[in-house]
Amino acid sequence: MKKLLTALKRCAALGAAALAIVSLQPVSAAHAADSRVVGGTRATQGEFPFMVRLSMGCGGALYTQQIVLTAAHCVSGSGNNTSITATAGVVDLQSTSGRVQVRSTKVLQAPGYNGNGKDWALIKLAQPINLPTLKIATTTQY
Repeated sequence: MKKLLTALKRCAALGAAALAIVSLQPVSAAHAADSRVVGGTRATQGEFPFMVRLSMGCGGALYTQQIVLTAAHCVSGSGNNTSITATAGVVDLQSTSGRVQVRSTKVLQAPGYNGNGKDWALIKLAQPINLPTLKIATTTQY
């Protein structure tokens, strides 16, 4: 369990670093932001294949093909939960080409989460999503 928590912390740190790096990239003419993108650029199809959109409005990343890593503040506790839908495979949620939608079965909110720190949660999906997963740090460098 301790190794899993350590791996999840590293994963969360790597994900945060990756998002920070991406958000600091200059806006190019080819990827000019539209009015719905604030301080960033529109992703191209396939650029972040591990990212998912959760039905409650949060984002997440495929930690495995059947587990989504998201923020603890996006869920309301741990246990069986079939109310969340993960949408993957598209950068435009209106597009149906390549879009995959899978319901949740369980949620694990970080033990001890109280609104401060430990802001991670795992969502188990009813079936695997056949897309690449978030690359996990293999050293403590990050």
